[in-house]
Amino acid sequence: MNFFRALMASFTVAAFAAILLMALGANISLAGEHRGPVSSIPVADMITAFRYVFGAAAAMMACAALCMIAMEERPLAGPPRPAKPAE
Repeated sequence: MNFFRALMASFTVAAFAAILLMALGANISLAGEHRGPVSSIPVADMITAFRYVFGAAAAMMACAALCMIAMEERPLAGPPRPAKPAE
C-alpha cells in the first residue's frame, strides 16, 4: 500500500509541475541557479499559474473526499470480538 501511495504522490507532483509550466508558457528557461529568465517571471504570471495548481489540488482533494465517502467501512484487524447475546 505504501508503494502505491508513494507512486501516486510522485505522479501528483509531476502533474502539478506540468500544470505550472503550461501556465507559465514554453519560453522560460530553467537553467542556472537563481539567475536568468526564471527570476524575471512577473509576479502576476506566477500568481495566475499557481491558481491553476491550487485549483487542481482542490479538485484532487474533492475527488479524494468522494472516494473516502464511497469506501466501505470495515473493522480493523485484531482479536475477534465476543458475539452479543440475542435478546
